[in-house]
Amino acid sequence: MLTFRLLTLGVLLAGCGAMPQAGSSEFAQRGACDAGNVKACAAVGMRAYRSKDFRAAASYLRSACNGSERGACCTLGMLHWGGRGVAKDLKKAAALKRLGCDGSHVGCCTNLGALYMREPSLGVQGPALEVVLQRGCAAGQMAGCFNLGQLYEYGRGVSQSAGEAAAKYRQACDGGFMPGCAALGTLYRRGTGVERSDTEALALYARACAGKFRAACREEEGLKGLLACSDACAHTEAVLQAVEAVGDSAPVRRMKRIQSSCLEACVRDGALDPRCARSAKTAETLIPCYRFSRGGEGGT
Repeated sequence: MLTFRLLTLGVLLAGCGAMPQAGSSEFAQRGACDAGNVKACAAVGMRAYRSKDFRAAASYLRSACNGSERGACCTLGMLHWGGRGVAKDLKKAAALKRLGCDGSHVGCCTNLGALYMREPSLGVQGPALEVVLQRGCAAGQMAGCFNLGQLYEYGRGVSQSAGEAAAKYRQACDGGFMPGCAALGTLYRRGTGVERSDTEALALYARACAGKFRAACREEEGLKGLLACSDACAHTEAVLQAVEAVGDSAPVRRMKRIQSSCLEACVRDGALDPRCARSAKTAETLIPCYRFSRGGEGGT
């Protein structure tokens, strides 16, 4: 199953500053920035950020942030977090992101929450972290809702609640954030916070996979294989219970041995072909469905 705590704990939004101003050339924006237009500084900084010229981005974003462009502060915080174009400084990154979040840039609240979750050395967890994530989620940031679900699922200074986690994952999923669908699918597989349902889990994995969340594709295929093997094992059990009259041949003995751990043998070792097994009606038609280990069917 997916281990979201390690894989995606604290999902980030890509950039949270001002968009470049439409219809303005970069040359004109640089000139406007030099003349003291902080919005132009933010726009030039974001152009540089998106083109991965992080040193230039930091310079322009710093000018914009100092001029109270709070979205620019948020993206400057991203640079300090990653140490791109500036010195890595987690405390400065958090302070800058806090300026963006408090300045009503809700995407920055989501990123600030992610920073706190991924960097426990900052010492922000529990109710303080919950408030930051709630602000992003309430403003429609589905990554914030997902992160809030993780906070509740794993309990980071708040009461652990699988039910609350499921609700936030569902909100994120319904809002189009595919990791939320996959995380909710995992809760359905475990029966944690929701009634256990492989069918529901499979549907959620399929939805996330269709939404280009690749980790969910692997889970979808794995669960499909497990369900196919489970169905095949139940069928072969019924066939083998009616096989006593066939005799105690070596293949029958081997089939019965495999059947004792059928699901594991099918899923892990590939010792049973599920499609073939489900269509078998007799021991004779069931024998070809087993992939016996080296040594052939003549062993005991």
